[in-house]
Amino acid sequence: MNVRALAGSGTGVKLGWSAFLITGIAGMLSLGLFRPQGERGLWVTLAGAALGVTLLGRVLTRLFLRPVRTDVIPEKTRFLAELEIVLLMVLSVSVFLQATGGAISPWHALSYWLMLVLAAFVRPSVSMLAAALLFGLEWMHARQGLPGVSARLLASHALFLGLFGGTGLLVRTAEIMMTRRDERRRRSQKVRQDQEELRDFRLMGPVTARNERDRAEQDELLGKASLLEIHDHILYELRLLRESLQVTSAVLLWMDTAGQRLKVVEAASLSDAINGRFLESGVHFSALKGTIGNIVRNQLTMNIAPFPFAANALAYYTGNQPVGSFLGLPIFEQGRMIGVLCCDRADPTPFSEAQVTLAQKGAEQMLRTVATERVFSQMARSKFEQEKLYQALAYMNRALDLQSVVDAAFSAIGSICPLDEIAIVHWEDTEKKARILGAQGELFTGRVGELLSVNRSLLTLAMDNRHFLPVNGELRDARQIVVHESISYAEMNSVLVQPLIEGDRAIGGLVFASRERGVFTPQRRDMLGALANQVAIGLQKALMYQRLEEMATTDGLTGLTNHRTFQERFSQMLARAERSGAPLTMLITDIDKFKRVNDTYGHPIGDVVIKRVAAILKKQARNIDLVARYGGEEFGIVLEATDAEGARNAAERIRAEVEAQVFDSPQGQFKATLSIGYATFPADGAHKQVLIDKADKALYYAKEHGRNQVVYFGGI
Repeated sequence: MNVRALAGSGTGVKLGWSAFLITGIAGMLSLGLFRPQGERGLWVTLAGAALGVTLLGRVLTRLFLRPVRTDVIPEKTRFLAELEIVLLMVLSVSVFLQATGGAISPWHALSYWLMLVLAAFVRPSVSMLAAALLFGLEWMHARQGLPGVSARLLASHALFLGLFGGTGLLVRTAEIMMTRRDERRRRSQKVRQDQEELRDFRLMGPVTARNERDRAEQDELLGKASLLEIHDHILYELRLLRESLQVTSAVLLWMDTAGQRLKVVEAASLSDAINGRFLESGVHFSALKGTIGNIVRNQLTMNIAPFPFAANALAYYTGNQPVGSFLGLPIFEQGRMIGVLCCDRADPTPFSEAQVTLAQKGAEQMLRTVATERVFSQMARSKFEQEKLYQALAYMNRALDLQSVVDAAFSAIGSICPLDEIAIVHWEDTEKKARILGAQGELFTGRVGELLSVNRSLLTLAMDNRHFLPVNGELRDARQIVVHESISYAEMNSVLVQPLIEGDRAIGGLVFASRERGVFTPQRRDMLGALANQVAIGLQKALMYQRLEEMATTDGLTGLTNHRTFQERFSQMLARAERSGAPLTMLITDIDKFKRVNDTYGHPIGDVVIKRVAAILKKQARNIDLVARYGGEEFGIVLEATDAEGARNAAERIRAEVEAQVFDSPQGQFKATLSIGYATFPADGAHKQVLIDKADKALYYAKEHGRNQVVYFGGI
């Protein structure tokens, strides 16, 4: 607890004795009566003891006596209380320092640390007064001609007091900034409190950061409208009950989802002692303590008269309210206790049976209000979710590329339920592994596009059985492999794998997970199953489109870009180089004496050579480079952001690796070599065809002058 809390926790401070003591001690200090070489009289000793006892008493009083609300204490009283305890601290430290040597005391640093604490935790005016008093008392003591005390020493003490005080002010400023930040945070918490109340009334599910913004806005609008409607109806019912039963207060308490805390939903009261803190900020209190706790634990109606406790035994009162009799009714929904209706009055006679029945009818009506609003809210939300789902499915049906299908699937899933983890997995027949096509969440971070072995996984079981798993949407064993052994779902309380079925076979799966329990209700499972069917169709269509596009843009033998696509992409890369001013190099390669390879070893072996060379080119190239089969045994390479020297190094690596290859054939082993010619933008030309022609001339020069070499057009 800081100094301000100590000073402001009382309801008021009588400063008569403190003012007398502070004035007297300050005078004694200025006269040096506490110095070690002085003769202390009885009055001096008693004054020092009184100072210590008074300070200790003030601290203990504020630490251990039950504090009351400081916001009802006048500002002047709080200022005087703060000033009193600060002056007592300053004088206590000054007495100790004077008694141990004054300005040359080995404990003198204690004054600096006190200044640091005071500057950090009390208002600046009080801390400045404390600094002035600390130094003033030391200066007056030093004027009496103490040995070893110089003006330089006093100046250094003043400097250090200022430095420590300034540091404390910086700490205080930081604390104020943090307090303001916390205030902003509290405002945002109000929104979360509304959401919590909506969940208590079961008007909404939890909203996660992955929900779309329009869904969150819709939930907020629906929630606010529902809350206003519920509060208006409940307050009306409570007022009717208060007037009908002639009670002081009729209060509805609602239980949180864990069944451990209660909060005041609404209250109709004639008393000013109702605890406004509960009404204004939605603060919860224990559902298992006190009189109301007995109702919760026993789940029975309590009709107590005369009421044997003070009013603050009822959590919604601050006290000072006569309570003669009390009626508490537990409220149940589908066998589960969800709230308590409380009525109290000053009359000590028990509530009659008719009055208890009337209160029960009122509680039932309030429960019907919540249930009715819940149905309306769920209908509106369901309509909104279905609209979003249909929009996402329509977008998916129009999507032709794989990423668009994945994005549409995520959008559709988000409209059905909020989830922490989503993965779209596709089974690759050629690899006998599963590829992660898309993911949201933390478990698959950096693993999209990766091929995984899914043997002995829940995904494999779901695909083999063509049925969602687990049946109840929860893992029986946290160690169960869901997709791959390196991906743990142990922290997920709800898990569901929906197989992607296309025709009569499974082509992958949708993997869902949430930290919330019970997310995958039968209705949601059905919707996710229907969605999985649409995703399977969309994926197959996108993969087919991708294969057709690859066939149109790639060479069938090597898998490299074909000549037509090469020309298009080369133009784009050249335009980009012109805009950025970066160099670009065009390489043309040709397998030396390839006709002899075909004639000697046959065309199938020739195809092997072409494929091996293509693989080397692809391996040596960067992601930003372009590699294509230019025609026959010729290949074209465009190296982005590469000058003539860099191109020669890259070309030499390619040539050397091809030369090192050994090819097998029925006629025996043989080797192949490569000739490479290249030209660079902008040094050798600014147009695509010019660069191609010059690279081709360099290649021709390489072949005419011995083959198996790299030739730069600019060096011919």
